[in-house]
Amino acid sequence: MRLVEAAHFQLHVTTPSSGSIVVLATFAEKFKGQGHTWLLALSAAGFIIAIAVAVLTALTVIGLIHDVEPQQDAAMRRRSVVAGVLAASAFAIALASLGIFAGCAFT
Repeated sequence: MRLVEAAHFQLHVTTPSSGSIVVLATFAEKFKGQGHTWLLALSAAGFIIAIAVAVLTALTVIGLIHDVEPQQDAAMRRRSVVAGVLAASAFAIALASLGIFAGCAFT
């Protein structure tokens, strides 16, 4: 059951990250050459990293759901936890960068 929840978590990281990239493109076009555009680049990198790591974690979880050799199970579980934390951290940093950019751009 926990593995299914882990897979759903990765979907919840991937979906908003994908949507946020569209918002980034809109901000980049609207505020081209104004102020803190490096925050947009940091945010884009964070969302892309979050998506990539979430996909890799989801593939690991799928491998865990299907039969896997007992000696690989513990290592794969550790890897999926570390990758899940990395995906969530990248998403949080990207979201914070986007929020800071929006705050700076509209003030």
